[in-house]
Amino acid sequence: MKAIEVVLFDLGDVACHFVPDRRLAALALRTGLREEAIHEALWESSFSERADRSEFSSAEMYVEIRARLGVEMPPEEIRSLWVQAFRVNAEVLDIVRSIPNKYTTGLLTNNPPILLEALADHLPEISETFNPILFSCELGATKPDVELFDAAARKLAVDPEHIVLIDDSERNVTAARRHGWNAIRFLSAERLVRDLELALG
Repeated sequence: MKAIEVVLFDLGDVACHFVPDRRLAALALRTGLREEAIHEALWESSFSERADRSEFSSAEMYVEIRARLGVEMPPEEIRSLWVQAFRVNAEVLDIVRSIPNKYTTGLLTNNPPILLEALADHLPEISETFNPILFSCELGATKPDVELFDAAARKLAVDPEHIVLIDDSERNVTAARRHGWNAIRFLSAERLVRDLELALG
């Protein structure tokens, strides 16, 4: 492994616990719709995936969500409900903060613009801990596609071999390595400490 300069963390199930059922329950309570119907309208359809790939601006997402759910909600309420799926993983953030300052510690996630807009108000620990914060909706592609890894490396202005990705998805880890990155599969905070010690030296 070549000298690492940038350590990138995934958001869902790494930097944050990802609990989508909480979001579904909150949306159902607000709209009066069945959770199954909400899931079908926003996630089983291609809508969420397309939003992750930057096919919708945040303004377009708000319009689309209102139309798909048949309710009027202001953008702030939609952001508040959307972010319910994410709970900060304090153990991981402690690890991130312990990494020496000579390394860049950023975030690389497949997520849409409304979540990016929600970070500062609803997940301030994430905004304060990671820099840069790279969202697929800004890079125009999603993990595990090569376009995502190429776009992220260009944004960072760092050669792939000097980047390590921490991700819970084996598929994403395999893809990152295939495209010249270093990558660590996230299994637990305790295991991550050991894996980072090996990666960073």
